[in-house]
Amino acid sequence: MEYKRYLTLAAIVLFLNVLLVYSNHFENGFHFDDSHTIINNSFIRDISDFSKIKKFFTNAETFSSKPTNQEYRPLITLSLAIDYWLSGGLKPFFFHVTNFLAFLLHLPLMFYFFRHIFQKAQFENTLIADIAALFSVWIFAVHPVNAETVNYIISRSDIFSTLFVLAAIDVYIFFPAKRKFFPDLLLIAIGALFKASALVYPLILFFYVLIFESTSENSQTEKAEKGDEIESNENGYEIKKGERAKKRERFENGYEIRKDDEIRRDGKVEEVGNPEKNQFPGRIKKAVISSLPSLIISALLFIFIQSMRSKTSVSSTSPTLLYLITQPMVIAHYFRSFFAPLWLSADTDWGLINSPGDIRVFLGFFFVISLAGAGYFFLRNRKLSPVSFGIFWFFIALLPTSSIIALAEVLNDHRMFFPYVGLSACIIWGIFAVAHNAGIRLRYTCFLLLCCISILSIATHVRNRVWIDGDTLWKDVTEKSPGNGRGWMNYGVSLMSRGNYGEAEKCFMHALTTLSTYSVLHVNLGVLKSAIKDNKSAEFYFKKALELNPCSPDSYSFYAGFLHKTGRQKEASEMIEKALSISPGDTYSQSIKALINTPAKTNFDFTNMNKHTMLEMIQTGNNELLEKVKTKLIEKPDSEITLTLSLEYYKQGKFRECIEIASEALKIFPDSAEIHNNICAAYNSLREFEKAVIYGQKAVSLKPDFQLAINNLAWAQSELKKLAGK
Repeated sequence: MEYKRYLTLAAIVLFLNVLLVYSNHFENGFHFDDSHTIINNSFIRDISDFSKIKKFFTNAETFSSKPTNQEYRPLITLSLAIDYWLSGGLKPFFFHVTNFLAFLLHLPLMFYFFRHIFQKAQFENTLIADIAALFSVWIFAVHPVNAETVNYIISRSDIFSTLFVLAAIDVYIFFPAKRKFFPDLLLIAIGALFKASALVYPLILFFYVLIFESTSENSQTEKAEKGDEIESNENGYEIKKGERAKKRERFENGYEIRKDDEIRRDGKVEEVGNPEKNQFPGRIKKAVISSLPSLIISALLFIFIQSMRSKTSVSSTSPTLLYLITQPMVIAHYFRSFFAPLWLSADTDWGLINSPGDIRVFLGFFFVISLAGAGYFFLRNRKLSPVSFGIFWFFIALLPTSSIIALAEVLNDHRMFFPYVGLSACIIWGIFAVAHNAGIRLRYTCFLLLCCISILSIATHVRNRVWIDGDTLWKDVTEKSPGNGRGWMNYGVSLMSRGNYGEAEKCFMHALTTLSTYSVLHVNLGVLKSAIKDNKSAEFYFKKALELNPCSPDSYSFYAGFLHKTGRQKEASEMIEKALSISPGDTYSQSIKALINTPAKTNFDFTNMNKHTMLEMIQTGNNELLEKVKTKLIEKPDSEITLTLSLEYYKQGKFRECIEIASEALKIFPDSAEIHNNICAAYNSLREFEKAVIYGQKAVSLKPDFQLAINNLAWAQSELKKLAGK
């Protein structure tokens, strides 16, 4: 009983540790694919009647405003719609809470599952199974790699699909009497509607049955090992001490004696053959029979899900062969990251290996074959069977992303979430097994793992900070993955949104060296050039984007916004209609159309407009619209809208208006370094440098690494010195 109290206390500490580790992530922003699945996806914004919810299950276009990404994941879309409804808009906190709660549900399911398979290893010290299960879950819960999934809101697809795989295997194990009703398959069907990767469950079930549900166990027998004592069983079978078994004998008190096993005088087995050898074919047969129903159902579900995908959805244009020969090195990277998660990146710069003769291909395949061989070797060792199962889980979970199915990105760190469930069990049980065989006391092993957990917890807490906003995330990408042009582009977009056009353009031009045919980059260059009043260059880039990708709604909608801003209403209307014909659910296109169709003197309805749409419309530069937003801010202050509005006034050269709106905002948001910096920049433009210095110093004191504020302050101080010298 005392031991159980300690275990319960440890579980509580684990839970509190996880809460503390992730306490700083709930206000992190939307990133990357969140833009087209959440921010610009109008379908998640209204679930007022059943017909709109039903559409999630009948039309894959509801998943994303980007046609090439319209996968069939109806339960993901439904969960996002519920979060949007609960939050009353695009408030990341509510979306993060859903992700985190689903993540927490993994932990008890993993614990009971791990404890079960560890108990199968039958160490003399039965406490090891419970303790090892607890540490396996703990390592998984605080591992920095999993922060990539927990922080990335749309990656809830990995969280939920993995959750239902764990629920399915737990139901299969702990409710054997219900297996004839296939409750595990119902759970897998639900998981597949979050993400099709759950459909690898039949392979996981196959290896579970193969390794842990042997034929001898069904006869309530176990294999004798050297040194085991032999006693008569309840049915009267008996082998006398000192005799050899004349035939294969089974004893219900727990032993199986192979023919020719010798029994010592003290009643212990002296020479044990290999009973597994004769059992293995039977175990394979049992595993096949047990997993066959789930294999059939999963195959049918896969066909159904593929048929429901949008016809415009494209996984990748990468050559399958090159993708395949690249993946072994990717798998090696995933495995290594479990031990040294030092180079995590939201968008890596890994590319395809272009030649089968590349040394990396050989090294990658050598690693994969070696690891798979270790899994097979440990499969026949009872005490190391959890290690074997964990290795096979790792490989199976990677099949959807690291096999013949070529994806757009060669590698994503958030793909490690599902595989790490098995790898955590594999590594931690391996540590306990080695320590036990080496005679290392249990307390020392636990102390070592607690030290590792402390380091991982700190690393994850720090990693969460990287996901705060676009500046921090994409700056990190440019440092970790400097060869990724998309990372440079996204960092430029973040800088541009803060009015740092010079640095943003440098990022875009850097990206252009590797992404010269990427239409989204040309769209962003067009937006930047429009913002700095270089309309000729802006139009060039918008037209180039249309030429490169005439099937993208962004190529039309942003060009339409530019045309509207420059007074070319007829052309703007044509462009926006084309954008909406490609993606009817794109909220940016909808907002631009509303703006185009709103007469100059008409009152624009902001009542139900979400913040992101308002931010986009501010950046169109419509003067009447800016005044209306300014009025709305008096009723309902918002620091981000204020910042964007003041930047727009600054871009238009209306520096007094910029200062006015920013100064009002400071009464409510006095600790905003960005707002102080805007006022500093505006005073610089008015050549009122003394005032500029005051606000610049305040901005830098609030945010010491704010480079734009540092530059504005330095310029104001240098100009003051020049004036003093005169």
